[in-house]
Amino acid sequence: VLLFRSLDGGRRALRLAVVDRIEEVATSNIKKAAGQLRVQLGESILPLAGATASEIAGDKVRLFRLNDGSHEIGYAFAEVVDFATIEHDIIHADQPGEVSGVSLISGEPAELVDAHWLFANHVGAMPQASEQMICRIPRDDTWMQNMLRPLVEAAGYRVVSDESEDKADLAIAAKGE
Repeated sequence: VLLFRSLDGGRRALRLAVVDRIEEVATSNIKKAAGQLRVQLGESILPLAGATASEIAGDKVRLFRLNDGSHEIGYAFAEVVDFATIEHDIIHADQPGEVSGVSLISGEPAELVDAHWLFANHVGAMPQASEQMICRIPRDDTWMQNMLRPLVEAAGYRVVSDESEDKADLAIAAKGE
């Protein structure tokens, strides 16, 4: 993983496989457009994660250019700390989001950035219908929460856990359930 400091000073880690390169851009290239922050890099306009409009300050902003093989997004950060290996257990976040969990990395806690969630929520976001379809997936199945959930959300579903009382249009169960 790549250890870094977020714009809010937090210690975070991002898997190297999604980091294409590091860019430094003028803050004037960052604007809110089409419902989210975006950054202009040459002739490309990418969604920008890792920052709020109020956190963008100064003349320049550093960002990771993330690539999932099909799409790119920018991720703003303050500074690179080091390269490291995750050698301890990961404590998963209560809810899916930008941070998937926390682990001790190089002797200190670091939040793990969930690249799958970032791409699912920043690339090609579908307009939300007033009556969004609901998909139920098991809350305690880590693979489904970390891998399947972002894909289902990107397809336009609102995902609920198996504990929710909401009526689901689609339910996905683990083998044996």
